[in-house]
Amino acid sequence: MKFRKKDFLLWGVILLLSLIFRLYKLSSIPYGFHVDEAKAGWNAYSILKTGMDDKGNFLPLYYDSFGDFRPTGLLYLIIPSLAIFGPSIFGVRFSIALIGSLTIFPLIFILNEMFKKNKIIGGIGAFLVSFNPWHIIASRSTSESVVSIFFSLWGIYFLLKTFRNKNFKNVIYSLFFFSISYFFYHNIRVLAPLFVLSIILVKKLLNKQSNKYFYSWLIFAGITIATVVFMSSGEARGRLSQVGLKSDFRVLDEVTNMPIEAGPNNVFMARMFHNKIASYIRIFLEEYREYFSTGFLIGSSYKPNRYFVPQIGLFTYIEFVLFMCGVVFLSKSKKILFVVLLLLLSPLPAAITIEDTPNMQRAIFMIPFMIIIMAFGFSNLSNIQNKFKFLKNLIIFLYFANFIYFWHMYLVHQKMSIASYYRDGGNVELVKKLSEVDSSYEKIYLTNTPDSLYPWLGLLLDKDPKMFNAGVHSDMSSESKYENFIFTSDKCPLNSYLNSGRQNFESILFVDSEGCEDDKKFTDVVNINTVDVIYRPDGSPPYVLKSVSKI
Repeated sequence: MKFRKKDFLLWGVILLLSLIFRLYKLSSIPYGFHVDEAKAGWNAYSILKTGMDDKGNFLPLYYDSFGDFRPTGLLYLIIPSLAIFGPSIFGVRFSIALIGSLTIFPLIFILNEMFKKNKIIGGIGAFLVSFNPWHIIASRSTSESVVSIFFSLWGIYFLLKTFRNKNFKNVIYSLFFFSISYFFYHNIRVLAPLFVLSIILVKKLLNKQSNKYFYSWLIFAGITIATVVFMSSGEARGRLSQVGLKSDFRVLDEVTNMPIEAGPNNVFMARMFHNKIASYIRIFLEEYREYFSTGFLIGSSYKPNRYFVPQIGLFTYIEFVLFMCGVVFLSKSKKILFVVLLLLLSPLPAAITIEDTPNMQRAIFMIPFMIIIMAFGFSNLSNIQNKFKFLKNLIIFLYFANFIYFWHMYLVHQKMSIASYYRDGGNVELVKKLSEVDSSYEKIYLTNTPDSLYPWLGLLLDKDPKMFNAGVHSDMSSESKYENFIFTSDKCPLNSYLNSGRQNFESILFVDSEGCEDDKKFTDVVNINTVDVIYRPDGSPPYVLKSVSKI
């Protein structure tokens, strides 16, 4: 398809809007600098300065936080923005937000490849994804899945091109982009072969000419081999072993207790109805169904809580209306049947997990296919008879009204919601305070709750990674030290220090987590002074800074 000058102008306007929604106040919104972001930033900075992550692994392919072994593509993507903007929240978030903004382009090309005679549908799809709450929230939160979507969509585009353009370059490009996406998120390693196979089979079903599919089968073979290679390592399966259905306590409960409840001499019936396979299938279907529920898509049942925006779903109500319109119009067209199949496949990896479900991060590949269906729906609405034009205009008005409401809730109220607790709210403020007072204390004992504070301190105070990592990850079992910062394994370092029997209290600052109460048995022999309190926007105190003096 040949593009017109006004197409490029339209795309430029949409890109500008997409950038605004993903870069505006990026350092402060979303409120809180989550531990995953902080660790990604600090490890990227460590690799930039030393070539090694914070545990001394040289140019690692995986990073192990707690046995999850995340792909490290995200770290390498963050490195250039840290080099440009320095060690900062903006530097950590910028690259992912930029990639999220650029996602309009593979979507435009896919839609134009699918609908060659429709000159506006690519722009509609780009516009819809640039305004989509789900995609905006993930793009601004250092979500590696956003990057994986970007590259995998390019892989799908070049796959679609092989059906009409017998150029081997399309095979190379498709395999390249799919392979790049594998370095960012585990789920695409399962989904990519399913996506490619589904597209080929649907195309073959609608068009019987077998000579059109040789190149596409090469892509399927290549991507399947890549999946086998990537998934053969134990690191690649680490996260699934933690959150997979195999670890679900509900299965254990059912196969252990329900056979007993069936009564004696009912072994056959108990094994028929209460075996592991039946339990896994039932729980999987329950989890899978949740991803197409209104509670998940337009309600507030999505997880994890760190992404929560009050009174806002992953899609606005009008977006959901457009999606339903697209489904209705699709019933009269087989042309994009494969898009429906890809949408149905997208939450499969999410449905076999049990932690923080229904999980918007693991099901995020639903976004582009829902957007394509929405664009198809709106494009068909634009062609309805004149007497229904008021309906189209009403939908456009309500669409912008919905988005403005989302934008207000995100900018103003997100920091006051439960999300601030799950985004390590207060950590940035604590580090700022410590940078102001650290020269006044010989020792500063730090809590490890809810997470060890080392990645925030290292990144935001621009510490030397080589020296800092050596101190933080020393072999000491309960405490590690860098300069005057002492990283403890305690929630309440003050109480632990007092109970240890140590008598030196001069020039020592203690950082306790919220919920720590001073040990009453020591209040008669020492004065416990509150130096400062760190507050979240809602007034709750995640940290209390204390000092001790003898009576």
